[in-house]
Amino acid sequence: MAKSRPLRSNYICPSPRSPLTFGDLRLSRIEASFETEHHLSGKLRFGASLTIASHVIPSFLGEFSRLYPEVEIELRVDNTEVVLESVREGFYPFGLVEGSPRAAGLRLELFVEDEVVLVAGTNPTFRKYQKLAASVAAAQDLYRLPLIWRESGSGTRAVVEGAMRKVGVQARRLAYQYVMADIEAIKTATIHCMGLAFLSRWSVKNELALGQLRVVGVSDLVVRRGFYWVLPSGALGEPSDTFVRFCNGYRSQLISSGS
Repeated sequence: MAKSRPLRSNYICPSPRSPLTFGDLRLSRIEASFETEHHLSGKLRFGASLTIASHVIPSFLGEFSRLYPEVEIELRVDNTEVVLESVREGFYPFGLVEGSPRAAGLRLELFVEDEVVLVAGTNPTFRKYQKLAASVAAAQDLYRLPLIWRESGSGTRAVVEGAMRKVGVQARRLAYQYVMADIEAIKTATIHCMGLAFLSRWSVKNELALGQLRVVGVSDLVVRRGFYWVLPSGALGEPSDTFVRFCNGYRSQLISSGS
């Protein structure tokens, strides 16, 4: 099994004197319902694939730890294949993965939806690169591009390759010159115009807003997927069960506030 990467964080909560929005009031009602349910302690331990661990789940963990400060949290970051295997073997009570709706011996339930987009750097100094990126119109144009890929076993890579096959793109004919196992490394390489990359909209929203990256439209290739809970066939214990129910109850509020 590949070695996992632990991720631990301290969270800063908003000032209680900040003005409340309608969303804040709804969050407060959800919090109250969980607080009256029971007090919780123990260790919350789970695995998540890289995009989810870095860009989706931290806001949920922040709210959960504020509500249940006695719960210890350990999040381990692995690619999708390792998270599935770890839950199946009982190493993690549950997990979160990208774009994998079926897994033998496990229950997969949709958490949130995502879109994977092709992005390019915006530095005008690299004129040949910018001309090449601007020439992309359809999936067949991908054969001409220097692409930066996630590693084998990545959920993002698997869903992109699957979508390409559906529109007739042969993966073996694509350039796999650059393969990186880290989203930040891929974003940095793309910003420096080494190549173009397929990345989750969740992971590039800041760079898009800053103008460091731009989305390159591919008319006949739309890559949508889900982020899924990976659950055992039996019941979850605590604090895992409360955390999963809490996240499912919070998702619309926290996603809208973070977008």
